[in-house]
Amino acid sequence: MRSITLTAVLSLSLAGAATAQQTQCTSVDSIAAVGSTRVTGSAVVSRSGLVPNEPICYRDLQRAIELIYSTGQFSDIQISQTVDGSRQVLLIEVEERPMLGRWSVRGAEQLSERKVRGKVELLEGRPYDPAEAARSRARIDSLYKEEGYYLSDVRLRELPIDENNVTVVYEIDEGRRIALSRVIVEGNEVFDDGGVVGHMKTGAEGFWWWKKGEYNEDELDRDRRERLPDFYGSRGFIDFAVAGDTLVVHEGTGKGTLYLEVEEGEQYTVGDFEIVGNRQFSVEQLETLYPFARRAGGFLGLGGSGSGPTTFNQGAWDEATQQVSQLYANNGYIYARITPVVSRRESDNGDKIVDLRWQIVEGSPAILNRVIIRGNNVTHEDVIRRAILMVPGDVFRQEALIRSYQNISNLGFFEQPLPPPTTEQANQQGDIDVIFNVAERHTGNVNFGASVGQGTGVGGFIGLDEPNLFGRGKRIQFQWQFGRNINDFNVSYTDPALRGSLISSTLRLHSSRLRFTVADLGRINSRGVSLQFGFPVMGSRFTRLLTSYSLEQSQYDSPTLSSRFVCDDCVLSTIGLSLVRDTRIGLPFATGGTLHQIAFRSQNPVHAV
Repeated sequence: MRSITLTAVLSLSLAGAATAQQTQCTSVDSIAAVGSTRVTGSAVVSRSGLVPNEPICYRDLQRAIELIYSTGQFSDIQISQTVDGSRQVLLIEVEERPMLGRWSVRGAEQLSERKVRGKVELLEGRPYDPAEAARSRARIDSLYKEEGYYLSDVRLRELPIDENNVTVVYEIDEGRRIALSRVIVEGNEVFDDGGVVGHMKTGAEGFWWWKKGEYNEDELDRDRRERLPDFYGSRGFIDFAVAGDTLVVHEGTGKGTLYLEVEEGEQYTVGDFEIVGNRQFSVEQLETLYPFARRAGGFLGLGGSGSGPTTFNQGAWDEATQQVSQLYANNGYIYARITPVVSRRESDNGDKIVDLRWQIVEGSPAILNRVIIRGNNVTHEDVIRRAILMVPGDVFRQEALIRSYQNISNLGFFEQPLPPPTTEQANQQGDIDVIFNVAERHTGNVNFGASVGQGTGVGGFIGLDEPNLFGRGKRIQFQWQFGRNINDFNVSYTDPALRGSLISSTLRLHSSRLRFTVADLGRINSRGVSLQFGFPVMGSRFTRLLTSYSLEQSQYDSPTLSSRFVCDDCVLSTIGLSLVRDTRIGLPFATGGTLHQIAFRSQNPVHAV
């Protein structure tokens, strides 16, 4: 690698030597720069900040070298004073860095080349910076170490093209990924090594194929900070800590041994519990969320969990605190602060005890001032507001906010994932505005094509589906399949809010003519209409009662099929009744919630055709 020297030489005339010795400054008649081909000499002099016929001191020269070097164009800079006849000249000699023609990465197989290249910050077509090239090499090496390739070797090769251009290649010998043959825990007394390692993501390789023993620093860090403290904390060891870890790699085999040093501390049991600061909810109400309440158990309340001290569980305590916060937030107290206090003490017989307290600052309930919707350019605002369970003037409820967000997402009219709603304080009383941000997406689709079948012959089809007709949330579906032996027509229209109410309606029309040439099945002709209304049950947004009625006229010109249908050459009347409860979220591919449906249907022939 090229060494960089920065020097400054200032020669003073004998006549001014005494003065210069006192002031350490001099002045020159002119300043010139040599050695540069890409950058003009005048640009170098201008960048230096030095001015002829002005006092130039040693610090001015240092600053000039730093300014010129900061351009990234030069690898060596020297400043000296010369005499040209009777003129004093300050000469700046520079040596330009070669240009980086291209750089590449070789040998990246186990890790993606794109991920490796992301660690290199060299720019092709710019002056080559050896220091930055070395830093990039170190970042690649660290990446492999983080992924468990401790035997990897990253080499930096500089390949000169000519005097002014260079190519850089990062050659990687990945080696084998470190596989942990053993994990040894030191300092553990309560739980053996297997019990501790069993609650870690990091583990030794084993007989089964899923026990690969892969070493990953990120996973080990989570083991230290989260998984092991959670394991010990749930068993009362709240002072547990990982004191350190050491990885010993055997270069010959590529195997590793992880030594983990832990400090278990003492086990704590639950002592006294109190709640302070609560006014909105009584102590009895909040105590139902307390996870360590001693309740009678066993037969007829004898024995069971009510006897003996209760081991403290940090995870259960944190979860209960979160439930209290959620309870307040769902009742408008979004500014409430619930502080869990854990006080350690030692009993007279030396047992470790924690006294627990919920310290509550309720504040005032927040009232919903406005619900603002932004970004809907196609969908009408009333369609979105029907999905929102919050009304201005109500007490703000976090549960309603989350469900409203899920309902808007379920509409399927907007880009996913939907940005989370935001809140803004509306006034000094603490009332808030809720803002839903949406981004429209194309919802409708048209499909068409051709088909051929042995029984139906050659045909085609045209389809249309628009779930957000005119931005009103109404759905229209149209499907027409046609051909020599088939003519099937279906159209439906759904209004989820009939005339702005909570009543939904669906109208369907269909007409079908089929002729089967296989096995002489004959012809089937049918046409009909159906109408369905949906009513909310007791004002629920998730439970609806659906009533439907349909009329269908059917003709079966087939001696084989006629006996299989309810009626031939008649009008069939159908009455349907169903109860549906739908709490699904993340539609169309639900990620939560349930769908329950109970249906009843009655069919009766009306009269012969």
